[in-house]
Amino acid sequence: RWSAHKLLTEMYGETWRMVPARIHALDSLTEEEVTFILHSNNAGQREKTPSEKAMGFAVIADNLIKWRENNPELKGVKTKTMLAEHFGVSERTAQTNLTIARGLIKKCCELLDAGKLTLTQAETVARLSGEEQDKIALAFESEVLEGKEAVDELIDRIKRGEDIQPGNVLIGINSNGIHSNGYSLARKALFDDAGLTVDDKMPNGETTGGGEL
Repeated sequence: RWSAHKLLTEMYGETWRMVPARIHALDSLTEEEVTFILHSNNAGQREKTPSEKAMGFAVIADNLIKWRENNPELKGVKTKTMLAEHFGVSERTAQTNLTIARGLIKKCCELLDAGKLTLTQAETVARLSGEEQDKIALAFESEVLEGKEAVDELIDRIKRGEDIQPGNVLIGINSNGIHSNGYSLARKALFDDAGLTVDDKMPNGETTGGGEL
């Protein structure tokens, strides 16, 4: 390893001179721990693209999740918390990188690495479906997008579904209840706007306004 780093230093400069190393008693580490240390050293010892860095977070996260399953002390500890402590970053940064690694398609990773998407934008895009991400990548190929605002507008346009075309299919699924996070709004819709009372039958003729709530 020392010889390899010496050669890399001669070829690419001083940043390659430091040899990542830790001393452990023979056979004191499991294969999983060895792999974890190697990935951690790799994540901290060379320049990486933003998508590569994000993937490093995901690899370490996978190891941490496995350890949490077998370590009572880690029960209930969030993955982003463990990543933040391991990498010395905020939980927000850890979650952003993990979301990108888990959800961003290759084309959009290339946009991130080329500086056409910011980390925040990439995180938002990573939460979209693969088809929606394809549309964003295609828009970069067919449109001239200058500045963060133009990219934000594109992402927002895709999220709002403004690219819907005639012939698209909208699927509606019957609900067995209101399923509302805000019952104040539900009461307003039923009692104020629709003029129902708690005893009035709903349009389905089966339940009452009070029963729905």
